[in-house]
Amino acid sequence: MFGKEKLNELVSNHNHLSIPEADYDYTGLGYRGFYGRYRVFDNYLITHSVVEDDEGKRWSIYWSSEVELDRKEITYKNVKWDYRVTKLQSSTYKEYYGIFHEVLQTQKAINQAVIKLQLMVNSQKVYVEKTAVEDISKFTDAVNRVSGVIPIKSLKGIKVENLTSDAIEQYQIIDRAFDRIQRVLNINDSFLGMAFASDSGRKVKLQQNATIMALRYLTVRIESFYQLLGQDLSNLIKQYFTADQVLRVADDVVGQRFIRLNKPMEQWSGQIDPKTGQAIMEPVFEQIFDPEDGKPVVNDEGQLVFAPIPDPESELQFADHDIRIEAVNYNDEDERTQLMLETVMSGQMGQMMAQINPAGFFQISSLSLRTMKTKYAVEISNIFEETANMLSQSPETEDAAAVVAGTNAQPSGGDSHKNIAKDTKLPTNTNEIAV
Repeated sequence: MFGKEKLNELVSNHNHLSIPEADYDYTGLGYRGFYGRYRVFDNYLITHSVVEDDEGKRWSIYWSSEVELDRKEITYKNVKWDYRVTKLQSSTYKEYYGIFHEVLQTQKAINQAVIKLQLMVNSQKVYVEKTAVEDISKFTDAVNRVSGVIPIKSLKGIKVENLTSDAIEQYQIIDRAFDRIQRVLNINDSFLGMAFASDSGRKVKLQQNATIMALRYLTVRIESFYQLLGQDLSNLIKQYFTADQVLRVADDVVGQRFIRLNKPMEQWSGQIDPKTGQAIMEPVFEQIFDPEDGKPVVNDEGQLVFAPIPDPESELQFADHDIRIEAVNYNDEDERTQLMLETVMSGQMGQMMAQINPAGFFQISSLSLRTMKTKYAVEISNIFEETANMLSQSPETEDAAAVVAGTNAQPSGGDSHKNIAKDTKLPTNTNEIAV
């Protein structure tokens, strides 16, 4: 990519940025036994920077130390940079910052307490004078036994100290540190699935909802990042996907389908095929301009380049996209609320709505299914929403849906759809007497 000549100018295994994360030993590569002059690989620290000069041009530069390896101008129209950065936390310090920044010192305290507990595996210490026993090594082996008789010269020269209380204090430090981490991160036991068996379902639900609302500041920024990333991809596709091509899209719901982009627009050439009797069509051409600088494109011989005009329905260059990120929170709906909604939809009020306003009935069904804990909840909800749009645009289809809904509501007999007014979609008074 860069060429051997430029790589020969670089200094191997050199951290020219002077930051620990870019050091050779930081990643653990220096601790794998590759020591010595002839056993160390040549590693180079290469940095990619995006720079804007005084003229407003943007450049993509690869460099190492003071050697510039590659430089290219960034010609994206609607995308300014190669990277999309979204901050999860606002900080005025030049440091790595995140949701776990406030619990770093607490984690260090936990690690220190664990190390102390490992050193205090034997919770007793025995202090022995040299003249109290004949052989210290034999006395040590006898003390480490589970049971046994230990012969000694003098009991006054031996002192046994119990360290059980110190071990308990270390366990208390660890428990309090874990409690602090949960409080700082706003994560409770109910959210982690470790609630007490005696806790009621309503209490667990309230605690889970409290944690979800507390973490909303994080999920909102992540959703914003995906939305901005989708906009950048859409803009790059509109700029560079200009060739006639067929894309295969595999979906779990609709299966495999093919999408043709930039289909050439055709017009009648004025001739008829004598064999088939069909009109001979030919593409419509237009002059091509460079998407990077807007200048006319010429070939190697200096001639202008023309290309077929794409069909507007298959062209992405002038299409406008709405990027929407939908995050389904499975714990924001109470079970009682969901049960009440299902009761209303299947009860008398829901059946009346299905007769009077089938489109609204399908819209309510779409909204209720969107928060279900199923794999294809969003896809099923979209199908109901499309059905509601079809009913609202086609009165004949809506009348047919009302007939079906009325038949399902009164299976015992009767033809209720005859008493529905077509203009207002309301039941007519059957007790009126014609004069």
